[in-house]
Amino acid sequence: MSGNSQNHIGYYTRTLLGFLIIAAGVLGGLYLAWWLSSRGDIIEIIHAVKMGLPAWAWLVLKFGLAAAFGLVFLLVFIALGMAVLGGGKKE
Repeated sequence: MSGNSQNHIGYYTRTLLGFLIIAAGVLGGLYLAWWLSSRGDIIEIIHAVKMGLPAWAWLVLKFGLAAAFGLVFLLVFIALGMAVLGGGKKE
């Protein structure tokens, strides 16, 4: 494969990855907004879930959510860094 076609593949891969990340964020936000508006108050929902769990399970859930959020943040940061440092230009 020539160097020029490899540059095209890298450019299109980064473009597609960026588009998918943005689309997933927008669709996730819209779904969350719809779900919260149709289910009621988020505080009541969290309280109902918390009251149904043993104390140790609530603690594990909080740490798990924090770890998942941290991982998502790190992956988005890496993807954006790759897009910026990768040049992002088509040659």
